Amino acid sequence: MPLCWPAAQHNVRQHSMELILPMALVVAGFLTGTLVFSRVGQWVATLYELLKDRTEVRASSRTGNLLSALLLSSGPWILIVTGVFAYYAISKPWAVWLFAGFCGAIAVFCVLSIHLARKAASARRQNAA
Repeated sequence: MPLCWPAAQHNVRQHSMELILPMALVVAGFLTGTLVFSRVGQWVATLYELLKDRTEVRASSRTGNLLSALLLSSGPWILIVTGVFAYYAISKPWAVWLFAGFCGAIAVFCVLSIHLARKAASARRQNAA
C-alpha cells in the first residue's frame, strides 16, 4: 500500500501546478492592463487639457504643444506595443488567461474612474450650491 501513496501525491502536485500558470497569466494580464490604462488615461487627460486650454494665442504654439503631446507621450506607444503583442499572442493557448486579466483590469479601473468622476462632480455641485 505505501507504494501507491507517492504516486497519488505526485498527481496532487501536478494538478496544483496546472493552476499556477493560468493564475500567473491572469495576474500578469491584470498588471499589464493597469499599466496600459494608467498611461493611456494620462495621455487622454493631457490631450483633453491641451484642447481645452485657450490661453495660447498663437496657433503654431498650440499645434506644437498638441503634436508633442501626441507623439512624445508614452500612451500611444504603449497602445501600439500592446496591439502588436496581442496580434501575435492571440493564437497561443495561454492568451485567454492573459487577455482575461487584461480586460479585467480595464473593466475595474473604468468602473472606478466613473465612480470617482461622479463623486467629484457631486461634491462640486454641493460646494457650488
